[in-house]
Amino acid sequence: MPDHTINQLPDKLQRRLRMFFFHGFSEKEIADIEGVSQPAVHYSLQSAIRQMRYVLDI
Repeated sequence: MPDHTINQLPDKLQRRLRMFFFHGFSEKEIADIEGVSQPAVHYSLQSAIRQMRYVLDI
């Protein structure tokens, strides 16, 4: 994943994507850290992946 592509995402999506893929946090751990539900984190990660696929045209 090119870092410049990640930088095009909204801050919340960037943060959650980096925590999940680069730092190895689980969705539940991210949710606990941010004080949100696990489904909210899951949705954010899915949204970030969809947006990156669109930008990268894959």
